[in-house]
Amino acid sequence: MSRKNYHFPNREIVIYKKISRVLLGILLFGVLGIFSVSEEKTAEAASASISIQSKENKLVKGDTVYVLVTVSSMSEIYGFEAYFSYDNRYLRFVSGGKLVHGNDDAFHIQDVERSTGTNKIVYSIKFKARKAGSTSVELKKPYRVLGEGSTKMSISYDSINMLIVEKREQAAHCKSKVAILRQVLSFLC
Repeated sequence: MSRKNYHFPNREIVIYKKISRVLLGILLFGVLGIFSVSEEKTAEAASASISIQSKENKLVKGDTVYVLVTVSSMSEIYGFEAYFSYDNRYLRFVSGGKLVHGNDDAFHIQDVERSTGTNKIVYSIKFKARKAGSTSVELKKPYRVLGEGSTKMSISYDSINMLIVEKREQAAHCKSKVAILRQVLSFLC
């Protein structure tokens, strides 16, 4: 009967190998964790803001007013499409360029075939004030802002309110009242 000699490794070598495997596992886990965090950041949805503004919010019947629709984002915008409503008793749509089409109570901006991206787009829409009263221009559904690869962005937006008066004197009177109120408020603050 022959007896085989088994060679048992030194106990320090065994411990060293186990520690090496544990450290390798921790390192691998850390590297995978870094990649998963960076993937989460790229998966965040891009967002855009739609602002509706005018140089003048107080108008006189018969005035021409330009409403500016501004679409902006930190990410590049490759397209925009939206419908906007207004009260045709107070405003009449005149024009908006080749990308804007209007009728009696709404206008549609269709700008979805952009070849390059941008962070800001401004559309100018021309209206005529029809009669005295208060009115607004508002975004309505459906609407979409397209990012890279035609992905839809989440949207925040506002609307605009306008006051139309019958005669120029009334507009000046309203402006003087606003100026007085501003002075009173600045004095109180």
